[in-house]
Amino acid sequence: MKNIFALTLLLLILNVVSPALAYKPGEYPGDPKIQPWNVKRWEKACKYMNEGNKLLAQGKTTNPLPSRAYLNAMLLYPWDFRFHANMGLYWSKTDPKKEAAVREYQKAICLCPSEWSNWNALANEYYRRGELNEAKPLLVQALSLNPPKELIASLKANLAQIDAELMRGMTAGSGMFKQQVEPELWAQPENTRSISMVR
Repeated sequence: MKNIFALTLLLLILNVVSPALAYKPGEYPGDPKIQPWNVKRWEKACKYMNEGNKLLAQGKTTNPLPSRAYLNAMLLYPWDFRFHANMGLYWSKTDPKKEAAVREYQKAICLCPSEWSNWNALANEYYRRGELNEAKPLLVQALSLNPPKELIASLKANLAQIDAELMRGMTAGSGMFKQQVEPELWAQPENTRSISMVR
């Protein structure tokens, strides 16, 4: 019981302190370039992340193993937003209320507010929950952060869909965007020191 309490307290402290670290535009507190003394921990955490990705890709969403792998990654290196984004995607597929997914995407945004995909993923979760007024500004923010050109039209269509539903006086969305831009997993290709989206 003491270990769980200590672990929870440590995660809380790290989640409060890490977003407050100073960083340059284009970087984020968890960037291994900023914390070179932590590169070995980051690399080990990436292995856990890739293990979780593999299990999730196999469709093991009823199995707690992907969440354990992502949790291990976050425990080793809690400053990387991509670990939280992947955990958010896992919870998005497994948690019917989407509360855990929302929390993880919010953490990812705190760690790297300049990443458009975190804002889009959080907008998707709020839209699925029927919270249009919360989803709209998040989608606007995602569009302002230079998403890939091939996705801009879909994101704008989703924003127009929210506007149309709000104009009709709907208080809850239809649950799915017509042109869904789903979050994608982040992965570290083998023998590299970079992480990219799995496409």
